[in-house]
Amino acid sequence: MVTNTVPKMLYQNKIAEILDEVKEWILRRLIQPNTQTILLVGPWVSGQAKFASDIDIVVIAKKLLTSSQNEKMNFKNWTIDIWYNDKNHMEMILQKKVENLSDIFQKSYYLDFLLNCIVWYEKEPYIEKYIELTKNWKWNPEDKQFLRIQSKPPTKEWAKRAYEENIKLLELAEKKFDEGKPISHRVKDYPELLIKVEKNEVEMLFKNILSSYKRLGIEREWLEMTYARKAIKDEDWAKAFACIKGILRFLIRKHVASAPKELRNPSLWKMAEEQDLPLEIINLMKAVYKTRKTS
Repeated sequence: MVTNTVPKMLYQNKIAEILDEVKEWILRRLIQPNTQTILLVGPWVSGQAKFASDIDIVVIAKKLLTSSQNEKMNFKNWTIDIWYNDKNHMEMILQKKVENLSDIFQKSYYLDFLLNCIVWYEKEPYIEKYIELTKNWKWNPEDKQFLRIQSKPPTKEWAKRAYEENIKLLELAEKKFDEGKPISHRVKDYPELLIKVEKNEVEMLFKNILSSYKRLGIEREWLEMTYARKAIKDEDWAKAFACIKGILRFLIRKHVASAPKELRNPSLWKMAEEQDLPLEIINLMKAVYKTRKTS
């Protein structure tokens, strides 16, 4: 958000100046033979950035080894967060028939950044077609069924609260579906689910959850962890807390045998309460899902 101490016009001029400098630096480094498009995305496009916020870049390229890769670069005082996406995979997903909830989430990943981006480089004209497609996007009404997953609710308080939040998220997702918007499986993307949490509590929770995360020995950082770090850097404690919930959910999935493939299948929470989870995970769940007031 624009800080109250910086006049709007001065803020806008400074942002433009920063982005011009970053763009020149980025284009020199990221244009390769297989680079098709470079996009500026995220809060620096939407006007929600602080001067310390990461600058988010999407690179669309051909023949990547995986459909999506992440890299961070440092330029002066900014962290440049770069996401490389395979062009063929993006086109395949956007054209693919939806067969499950995961397909909706995958399509939404591309819809999200295409809806709110600035084209910094294009090798050959094609991206405008997809940007225009996202502006007029309409989900197939029949696919709404995938957002309505039936499951048995848990009884333990921490699992019950997580389950209820999960159900509420799917209900809010249905509204986005009806409006032709991207569907997110992350709590942070639903303002109605954000909760006011004090800085000290967020920092302590993140420290504890980071310890549990590291004990699993995972080499690649989950995206939820990246989002949490960004929110903490921006001092957005409500969003950071929402991201911590996402990390915790993934930690639980690592401990639950036969966890459902769909990332927002609410049956996970019944499975979790029946599983012999590590005490530290249960204590984190109790700390995160205690009684709170929405912000």
